[in-house]
Amino acid sequence: MALTIKGLNTGVIRHNDKFIALALKVKSLRNKETLLFFPVLALRDLLIGLEHRLYLQHSLPETRAGKTPES
Repeated sequence: MALTIKGLNTGVIRHNDKFIALALKVKSLRNKETLLFFPVLALRDLLIGLEHRLYLQHSLPETRAGKTPES
């Protein structure tokens, strides 16, 4: 499922100077707004997953990563 993002706002939720969650408001092309909350552990898991995908993209051979081999 593809999603075209028109706007993105973030905010940090704290309690007694401790990080509780990250709030993320996403606005799509049809002006539909979605509010997402990422508590600490969920945010950590998301970032680990993104880091792993970036590692996999970087470790692919150039032809599989969408680059053309140079002649």
